[in-house]
Amino acid sequence: MPTNGALRIQATSHNTNKYSSEWISPNGKKIYRIHIKGKSERNYDYGYVYGWNGSSWVQLVKRCSPSSNAEYDEWVDVSSYNVTKLKTRLTTDRSVLYSPTYVDVVEVDTNHPSSLSVSSNRALRVQVRSHRADKYSGAWAAPGAGKILCIHMKGKSERNYDYGYLYGWNGSSWVQLAKECSPSFNAEYDKWIDVSKYNVTKLKTRLTTDGSVLYSPTYVDVPEIVVDRPINGSPFDSSTWWIWG
Repeated sequence: MPTNGALRIQATSHNTNKYSSEWISPNGKKIYRIHIKGKSERNYDYGYVYGWNGSSWVQLVKRCSPSSNAEYDEWVDVSSYNVTKLKTRLTTDRSVLYSPTYVDVVEVDTNHPSSLSVSSNRALRVQVRSHRADKYSGAWAAPGAGKILCIHMKGKSERNYDYGYLYGWNGSSWVQLAKECSPSFNAEYDKWIDVSKYNVTKLKTRLTTDGSVLYSPTYVDVPEIVVDRPINGSPFDSSTWWIWG
């Protein structure tokens, strides 16, 4: 959605340190991406974007021109910051001023239109029927290499002894996203988990058991995944997804 100039700042003098007013996401929606543009002397003058995470303003972006008098123009993923408000800042020193020297966030992408709920079609379900198991699922890849935002994790395994794990691929390594066991005797866990901060595009599950109790069934599964738009621009297969929310 466009911000209609609300976050644009332009400087016409040296030693500027200027902030925009706040821009609030409609209905308090989480902001997933921002489209930032600007021009300011490389390595000396900077455009900043800050976001409100519910308790404080955090820096999301700091940019300057990539070369002399050149404009930067990019989409930036800010989903891991969990912000609902934005403001910009522009600073200049005593030397060169480009014409214009400015920063702007021209468009903002919130989660409602950009995230999709995808079925894993049991590809991540692991079930065991024996003690001392240590079993992995195959790897599940998000359509179009989209970033994985949330996962729906279910399972049942002996509390404090048998565990279901979820791992995600962040482009260089597999990182643990979740470790769960039954909350009480023979009870199932069933929860949604926000994993957006891990920046993963693939998932796999693991199930371990010790030498004692086995519930029936003892399993782990991720039946649904909420995925952001594909990072490589590839289209989703409409037979495997639907709009989330």
